[in-house]
Amino acid sequence: MDMSQPNSSYMTTGRQGGFEQEQGCPPEPPACARPDDIDCGCACAAGMAAALELLCDARLAELVDFSQFAFVTGGFVLGSSLNCPDNSTAPYDNFTGPLAGVFERITPCTCENLEVSGQIYYPIPVCSSETCCAGGPAFDVEEVALCALKAVAFGVSAGTTTAETEANYQQLKRLLWQALHCSACTPAAVPTKATPCDSTTGSISRRRTLSVTAGPLLVANAAVLGTVGNVVVLANDADRRFYFICDDSVDFIG
Repeated sequence: MDMSQPNSSYMTTGRQGGFEQEQGCPPEPPACARPDDIDCGCACAAGMAAALELLCDARLAELVDFSQFAFVTGGFVLGSSLNCPDNSTAPYDNFTGPLAGVFERITPCTCENLEVSGQIYYPIPVCSSETCCAGGPAFDVEEVALCALKAVAFGVSAGTTTAETEANYQQLKRLLWQALHCSACTPAAVPTKATPCDSTTGSISRRRTLSVTAGPLLVANAAVLGTVGNVVVLANDADRRFYFICDDSVDFIG
């Protein structure tokens, strides 16, 4: 990804469908995810921008469904309403269903708003018939401010079969892990065997799995892939979703 043109914009257009799985390390690994030296007046913006720009890497972009996003702020959620999920030992979140927000454009190396589209919802869980105002205001959303974001969630491109979609997810998970660990080269999937270096306490970025709330978002039992600045990157194997979560937006940790 060429970061030498700060006034250019990246269009987030990914290919739908399958892919030919790479074996071992690709000839040129994905661009390392490093926050740009920008100051938007908030702690998370540089890391969030760097994480989102990473998705513009050609090999990652073809695996991302850019019409399957959710953007979470303190007051609203674009792309999905929320629910009250049942407890589970498997990974889960509190989105009601498939994500339907669209990630349109990002201008790299700047604090400019992200161009997005889709329905916005109040952060009120749809738990019963008495729930009020869970839908959201009816106006066309065009942008979201970087500093307002607490989290971003997104899905993968659907293949022609379930197996192909799963392969897309696993490939994207592997490439994200590699981009977040630039000195490493993983020949297969994300490492799963625990080692003495793995930490279950302390910084959330050092955990192997994480349950966390960030504003109205709940993500439970997700795999920790790494961090970009103040953003932690999670993967949900059950729903084939990924999350970029601002560290300073995290409320509860489990």
